[in-house]
Amino acid sequence: MDEEEVHIAIGKNFRKEKANILWAAANFPRATIVLIHVHWPSKWMPFMGGKLLYKFADEKEKEMHRGRETEAMVKMLSQYKSLCDDTREVSYDLDSD
Repeated sequence: MDEEEVHIAIGKNFRKEKANILWAAANFPRATIVLIHVHWPSKWMPFMGGKLLYKFADEKEKEMHRGRETEAMVKMLSQYKSLCDDTREVSYDLDSD
């Protein structure tokens, strides 16, 4: 039998998404949880206390900005992954009793 998967679209609001993940884990305890996040790069970037349209920044500034955005996204996804790992550990511990 093929393994069941539950796909969950996630965004930046961890508190809201946490509820969705916990619900899916509780209702589909044996399913693999697949998190889906679409990263939409910002058109604006911070610049000297204001904002600058991305297309007007020089290449070095663009690279630094995209690096910061990527770091933030990876950090966010790591939070979600940790939540899924913790949820599954609790779920499996309960099943083994």
